[in-house]
Order: sequence, then structure tokens, then C-alpha cells
Amino acid sequence: MPAKSKHGNSPTTPSHTTKKTKLRTSPKATSSTDKNDKGGNDEKKKAALKSRSFEIMQNLPKLAPTKMFMSGCEGGLVSQINLRAPFGGDTDILDRLERFVVGPSLTNITNITTCDPTLYHAIGRYRTVIPRNATKDNPALFYTVGVVRHSDLFTGEKSHQICVVPSDLVWNRAAAVIGKIFNESKLAFGTFYNGISFSTLK
Repeated sequence: MPAKSKHGNSPTTPSHTTKKTKLRTSPKATSSTDKNDKGGNDEKKKAALKSRSFEIMQNLPKLAPTKMFMSGCEGGLVSQINLRAPFGGDTDILDRLERFVVGPSLTNITNITTCDPTLYHAIGRYRTVIPRNATKDNPALFYTVGVVRHSDLFTGEKSHQICVVPSDLVWNRAAAVIGKIFNESKLAFGTFYNGISFSTLK
């Protein structure tokens, strides 16, 4: 033990001191390297994610474009948002979101962006969209991803509303799918705070 050593001034002392110094500085060097590696990995992950999402969109069958307008006083085309603006700094969240954005359809819910619009049609006075092979007139259920600009789903008194700005990665094709189903080249959506309004009467 150092307290009992008779060789406090021995030649081994400088070597012992150098060893202690290396142990102190080593964690700092490792931390710096890990930080640089993490930053590089995040950038690689973002690039791979972007490449995969765009590749999926590019490989979808082309559809005639449909212009989607905002109804009411706001006017103009429906606004879109780049998901990398609010979530670009968090690659894990962005990865999960974009997997949904370009993800496949499931048994009871359909990705309106990646689906085949010829499998659906609108019927009746209220143009309810159902699958062409449906045995009952149950409405089809679609999904997409966007950013919520306003919501009173739980606070609304006479109605419940949620307003969503759609992702610019997929909105043009989603609009084209809707136009194809309704056989229209121009459509208008109710909007609020620049988000598409989805509301239900109480």
C-alpha cells in the first residue's frame, strides 16, 4: 500500500504518475470520439431514411394530379409540411413517422398514399367510399400522417374537430388518389389554421 511503501522516491514513481494521468485523460478522448461517431451515425441514418422513403414513392404507379384547395376565407391550395422541420433532430421519431407515411395497408385500414385507387369507389348521395369488392356498404377506413395544428376532440361542446397539415412527402399522391376515387381533378377541403379539418357532430 502507498502509505507503507519505503520507496516513495524510487525511480518507479514517475512511471506510476504517468499511468494515473493516462487513466484520467482516457475517458475524455473516448467521450469525444463517441460523440463524433454518434453524430455521423445520425446523419447516415437520416440519409438512408430519406432514400428509402423517396424510393418507395417513386416506385408507385403514376396518377393524374388533383388540386386540393382550402375552402372558406383562407383559400389557396392545401398547405403541406416537411416532417423534418418539427422532428428532423430526432431520427428515431422521424423513422417511425416515415414508416407510417409510406407504410403498407392493413386488413381494416388503408394507407391512402400507397393504395391502388381503382380498388375503391364512391357511392350514394354522400359519396361514401367503399371497396369495390365489399359485400356491405361499410365505409373504407384510410390513414395518412401530418402535424396537428388545432384540436378540440375532447373540449368541443357542439362538435369535435382536429385539423392536420399533411406531409409534403406524400400529400400530392394522396390527393391524386382521392381525385381518382371521386373522378375529380379539383376538390376543396374545409380547413382551420391551415390544417385540413376533420369534424364530427356530437
